[in-house]
Formats: sequence, structure tokens, C-alpha cells
Amino acid sequence: MARIHYPPPPNFIVINELGEREGAFAFQALDEGLYLATVSGLLPDTLYFFSLENHGGVAEPALGSFRTLPEREGTLKLAVGADIHPASAPYLAFDAIARLEPHLFLGLGDHVYADLDPSGPVPATAEAYADLYRRTWRDECLHTCWSNVPSILMWDDHEVWNDFDGASDRERVSIAADAYQRYQRSRSPSRDPWVLLDAGPAEIFILDTRSFRSPNISEDGPEKTMLGTEQKAALFDWLSRSSAPLKIIASPTPFHRYADTGLDTWAHGFQTERAEVFRAIDTADPKNIIIVSGDQHWPAVVEIELPSGRSIMEFMCTPTAAFTRPAPARETLLEDVLYISEGERGFGLFEISAASGEASYIFRWISEGGETRFSFERSTLG
Repeated sequence: MARIHYPPPPNFIVINELGEREGAFAFQALDEGLYLATVSGLLPDTLYFFSLENHGGVAEPALGSFRTLPEREGTLKLAVGADIHPASAPYLAFDAIARLEPHLFLGLGDHVYADLDPSGPVPATAEAYADLYRRTWRDECLHTCWSNVPSILMWDDHEVWNDFDGASDRERVSIAADAYQRYQRSRSPSRDPWVLLDAGPAEIFILDTRSFRSPNISEDGPEKTMLGTEQKAALFDWLSRSSAPLKIIASPTPFHRYADTGLDTWAHGFQTERAEVFRAIDTADPKNIIIVSGDQHWPAVVEIELPSGRSIMEFMCTPTAAFTRPAPARETLLEDVLYISEGERGFGLFEISAASGEASYIFRWISEGGETRFSFERSTLG
């Protein structure tokens, strides 16, 4: 799928490495100057280039490229990051991501900062939020990467306001949500607020941890939710029935206990529902399930113990192109922390392979300059 801003709608062209046109196309108008081009008939794990052709048959130079997702018994390269703030421009990490040529970039929230913009808090108007996106994303590194690496983005709190939840200003949330739908959700293949993506050797369930969230200050218990009834049921159904070699739960809000943003986190504000999710993971067999997350502005790899005594890995990949925050003091960490760092931007890169229904993966935390700071490897056979 591709979203093209170009009135009136031109022909969307996909070209293979030999310069031959490929694919069948269907256009759907989404908004004024915004069209959805659905392309079918492409080969898996293949590099394509795309361009536009006007109604006179004149094609523009190639606008970018993409690599289609692999088949189930293939190898997936998945980049994961979070947090984009204009004070960190140029966004060098996106140059490093583009050089590594992943199949997909997954962004886990805070891709704009309505409350912490350098020009001041953003007024609650559609025009102000539209300008926020344009200013934040006006970066050559970001533009080049997203023109050549398919991306799926999920929102978190700063797309609206710090720690926004079910008690937040409804007018601001509505205006910010409209902007999010146009600039971020327009690139999603899902009609649901959450996203379930078949990515070959892995399936990815991308949680929306904002749209259904109870007020953070509510008393914890069975009624307090971050996911809402429908999304939670969809997550649990997927965990129980999916036969994917590797299942990835992607949550903008981290699950591990070291997250230090108070009641806005799973471990400190939503313990009851967190335990419910962990029981569902335990029942589904955690050996082929991992968690990826964002939010904290310091990277970490944590092995979380489940009720059965088994464990699940969480890879927190943040910040990618934003300010850093201090990580918890080393003396407060236990043996479940495999890696933690601070003071440097970067992203996570997974290489996931499958054969005979079993998966193996290599994770690397990579600095914005492209240096590997930590690596971890595991097979679902283990």
C-alpha cells in the first residue's frame, strides 16, 4: 500500500530492478489530495522502486523504493524505534536505518511533541497540529528513510499531551486524533485502532495503548484498562491461535518494572491488566513471543519472569531522534536486566529467520551513528 499526496490522482508506477513495470493498481480517494494506491501481484522479499506518471504519460524520477515482506520461511529485517523531537535534528538515526535496508520501520509513539515543541505548547487547533507535524518531520534524514523504508507508526502520549488518558481534555484529544489519523494512521494497513501484521516469519500485534486507556489515577483493578475490551480480546485471540514462528507484541508503553514514568506505565499504573496479559502469554507458550516497546528515552533489554516461572524478553528501543533521559541507577537493577544505557540516540534492529515452523532472531541496539552497542541472539527451540 502507498499513500500519495498529489491532486489530481496520477498513475502510480512500481518498477522492478530491471526497469520493468509490475503490479496491478487500484486508487481510492481518502481526502482532498490524499489517495490510497493498492498494489497487488508483487513478489515477496523483492526490491521495487516507485514513481508517479501524469496523465500525459510522463513519469517523474523515482520517488523512492520499498522491499516487500518475506514469506514465512524467510528472513525479516525489522527496525524499531520511538520518539522524534525537532531539537534533535538532523535525525541521524534514520540515515543509519536506511543504510541497513530493513523491510519495515516500526515507530512506537511520540513522533511529535505537542506539549514540548521548541516553539511552545501547541494550541488546540487543527491548523496548529498540522503545522506541528510539518515542522517536526521536515528533516532530510527522515524524508529519505521513509521514502525507501516502509513504516508503520503508532501514537503515544505526546502526540496529544504528556500522559494523556481517559480523563484528558476531550476537545484537544479529538483535534490531535484527527491529525494523528491523517499523518500517521494513513500509512497503516489496519482498519482497527490496533494493527496486526503478518510479516513473514513474524506476526506483529501493535497495541494502541492510548485510545481506550482509563484515567491513570484510577484505582487499579479489573475495570482499569489500557487496552479496552475489544482490543484485549483481539490480542488474546491472536496469542492463542497464531501459528507464526515468532509473535511480537509491540507496545508504546513498556511492560517491564524499571519504567520510571509513574502511573503512566504498565507495571505501576495497570498492574491488574498487565498480569492478565502475562497469563495469556504464559498460556500461549512464551518461547516464541517477544515484546518491543518505547517511551522511556533510554534503551533496555529485560527478561520478564511470568507466573509459570518461564520468561519473556522485552526490547525497549528508545529514543531514536529525541532527547535522552537518565536511566535507573545501576545499583537498583536486578539480574533480569541484560542491557541498559543512556545518553545516546538509536534504534533496535531484528533479523528474524524461520524454518520448519521454528524461528531464531538476532537483536541489535544500534546508535544513531550506526554502531552496534549490544547484541542478543535466541532460537525458539531453546
